[in-house]
This record gives sequence, C-alpha cells and structure tokens, in this order.
Amino acid sequence: GLDQAAADELAGRNWLDADAPRRVAAVLLTAPATGVVGAGLEEALAEVASLTPPRALRLATRRTPEVPWGRLVVPAETQTRLADLVRRVRRRVTVQLRWGLAAGGRGRSVIGLLHGDSGTGKTLAAEAMATRLQLPMLAVDLSLVVSKYIGETEKNLAELFAAAEGFAALLFFDEADALFGRRTNVQDAHDRYANIEVNYLLQRLEAFEGCAILATNLLQGVDEAFLRRFDQVIHFPRPGVAERLHIWRGHLPKGRVAPGVTEEQLALRFELTGGEIRNAAIGAAFAAADGDGVVTGALLEAAVAEEFNKKGRPFPGRPGGAG
Repeated sequence: GLDQAAADELAGRNWLDADAPRRVAAVLLTAPATGVVGAGLEEALAEVASLTPPRALRLATRRTPEVPWGRLVVPAETQTRLADLVRRVRRRVTVQLRWGLAAGGRGRSVIGLLHGDSGTGKTLAAEAMATRLQLPMLAVDLSLVVSKYIGETEKNLAELFAAAEGFAALLFFDEADALFGRRTNVQDAHDRYANIEVNYLLQRLEAFEGCAILATNLLQGVDEAFLRRFDQVIHFPRPGVAERLHIWRGHLPKGRVAPGVTEEQLALRFELTGGEIRNAAIGAAFAAADGDGVVTGALLEAAVAEEFNKKGRPFPGRPGGAG
C-alpha cells in the first residue's frame, strides 16, 4: 500500500464518491510491492483519473491534458507561482488537516487567478498543472455560464458545481472576465446582481474541495479584497525576445525550414504572443505541405501577417527596408 504522505497526497486531489477508495485499494493490492516509500502513488493516481465519471456536463468540457511542464515558456516568477499552486494541491491534507492550518475559515480549496493578454499561455499553464497533478481537467467557458437573464448565472453555477463535486479534476474557468468586467460599474439592478453572482462564484469556489483555476485577460477594476481570496494571482506577460525564440523553436517543423530562415530573425522582428507564434507556424506548415514541403521566409511572413491582421495591428516591414 501507500505510506502516509502518499495517501495524504492522493486524498488531497479532491473528494470522490464513497466507492473510489475501495477501487484504488484494489489496484494497489495488485501492484507489485517494490519496498520503495511512496511506491504505488502513480498507479493510484492513474486509477483515480480513470474513475472520474464522464458525466454529460452542459457547461464544461472534460479532457485529460498531456502537456509536459517543459512546454511552458514563461518567466521564472510565473513558473514559481504555478509550481506553488501544484504544491498546495499535493500537500493540502498535510498542512490543512494534519497540521491544522486551515485557510482563514475558508474551505479546503486551492484557487489561482491567471491574468494576461490572450495567447500568453494561461490555458497551457492550467493544462500543464493538470498533467503534473495527473488530474483530468474540467474546462468551463464562463462566457457561456453568464446569462443575460437575471438569476440564470447563479443557477448555472450551482448546476456546474453540483456536477463537478464528485470529480477528482482541476476545475478551469476560462474567459473569467465575463464576470470580473461587470463589477466596475454598478448602474442598475442588473449590474448589482452581477456583483452578487461574482460573490456567489467565489463562495462556491472556496467551499469546493479541490483545485480551481480562473483565467482572465483583464485585471483592472478588480478590488483588493476580491484578489485576497485567491491563493495565487499570477501574471502572464507578453513574451520577450528570448521567450519568443524558444517558442518558435518548439513549433517550426524540424528539417523543413528553408536555409537562411532563422528563429532568431523571427523572434527579433515579430512581437507575437506564444499563441500567435503557434498559429503562424502551423499556418506556414500547411502552406508548405500544399507546395514543395519547405517552410520559406515568404510563407512565414504571410502567416505572421495574418496574425497581425486578426488583431488589427500593422505588419512590421523589414528593418531598413521599404516595406
């Protein structure tokens, strides 16, 4: 079986239905005894992941990400804060239950807020966390949850949490600005109600037994008291030249790039986010596959120009050139 620390780590992932511990124990009994402390945790986590029922959730998508931590190209501080959230999930039972250090009257949830421009890696980071914790991910688009009918949002959230409560999963709320953006200007009953809905979401998150991550493009107008309710508020800045170089290297097809085209040139010349670089690399690869199989500078320029065009930004001409 598991030693105490491994059992605590397993229990910290989330509450499961009453039958789950028995089924996990059955897996451990059949696993080979290695004599190594903590052995069997990998098998137990794999079993827990398979146990999560694929319920038909109206407002969430269940998926099992496989994003290695090394694929995250973010500044060291961002990565350190993400690693802290992972540690909090793993050591939740030890610190909160065994050591009695509950989070200020809150539930035993671990809640993180990721903020930064679109394409800077917030969703990828949540997927990398889920992969590292060996948890499936329940992805919720809050713009679908927030209803134009007063009272519907709270009902939708209640339904979502009721469905998610039995999962061992990382709960990921994308497009969270759908809620935050409406707190800043309380002009009518609907705006006041939107604030009640935000408070309901936070109360329900705090009572949630597990890890929840919210991602937003906006952070202005969110008050301090609101931010204090998160375990970590993590900024995802636009990538600098070094990060862009790393991302280009990760997305261009090996052995298919024309001589003379360098990732260094692309990283220096084009101020793109990770998401935009991925889109441009894939676009150029499809164009190359439809031609002679070589990703040329011209194909990359056309694909990058398309990314600038999507955002209504002017395409930068060649340094020192006419265009």
